[in-house]
Amino acid sequence: MRSLTRRTAAGLIVATVVTPLAAIAAAPSKEVDVIELLEAEHRGAEALMNRILASGDAAERERLLRQLVNALTIHNANEENIVYPAIGEAANRSSDAKLLYHQQDDAKMAIWGLMQLPKNGSDFTTRFRELRTAILAHIHQEEKVDFPALRAALGSRIHELDVATIRLRAHWVADPA
Repeated sequence: MRSLTRRTAAGLIVATVVTPLAAIAAAPSKEVDVIELLEAEHRGAEALMNRILASGDAAERERLLRQLVNALTIHNANEENIVYPAIGEAANRSSDAKLLYHQQDDAKMAIWGLMQLPKNGSDFTTRFRELRTAILAHIHQEEKVDFPALRAALGSRIHELDVATIRLRAHWVADPA
């Protein structure tokens, strides 16, 4: 199985932000390593969060926050529908899978709250920093604990998750509703 390089995977997060995984949807026969893809998307989310915090411009923060929401939407759907069930069942880590679901729910609610705030206020900055800290902890849990456990539990069967990811994302591009 051809594995994505970090550079190729990083290019896919750009595609997610600009046009949702157009590269995968256009050529669904290409193999994707779901864990590498999700980790690359984590790097993209981190970069967007850093740009939001670095910006003092309300309009730019609004635009970047919407980009973050769009990128996290397909990312979260991939994790919630394909990866977390496998973490719970195949890796026998149901408590971790539940934790990850809850963390994503909390992040979605925090983002909704941030969308309601003026983007140039100190309340936005404080609450966004809290969200960023929570998301980084979530990423750490996935990358250092659960993804390695999943990869070890599935072995070569991880390819099944790769195929499911390609199908989910191709469908998402064809019908994002």
